[in-house]
Amino acid sequence: GFSADSSRVVENSAFELANATAVGTTRVVDWRSGRVLYHRSGWTNTVRSRPGSADLALGVLRAVPPSEPLGPMDLVIMPASGAITFVSNATIY
Repeated sequence: GFSADSSRVVENSAFELANATAVGTTRVVDWRSGRVLYHRSGWTNTVRSRPGSADLALGVLRAVPPSEPLGPMDLVIMPASGAITFVSNATIY
């Protein structure tokens, strides 16, 4: 997903190995410079942007043992100012 002003992009690198607890990496990259602004192990299943801005909100599913269907979700809010808000184990409605 992209921010509304197309200055940031959210990249997912997904891979699932048999009996692995890693499910890839989520990265937020500055589109113009290529600089990584944020990275975390897990898969982003939701990206929201604010119209006309670089603001992003992501839901990042974290890795879990293969016996569990879904892992806990982290909420990451990245405003254009660059101050990241991180909420671990968030419940998103």
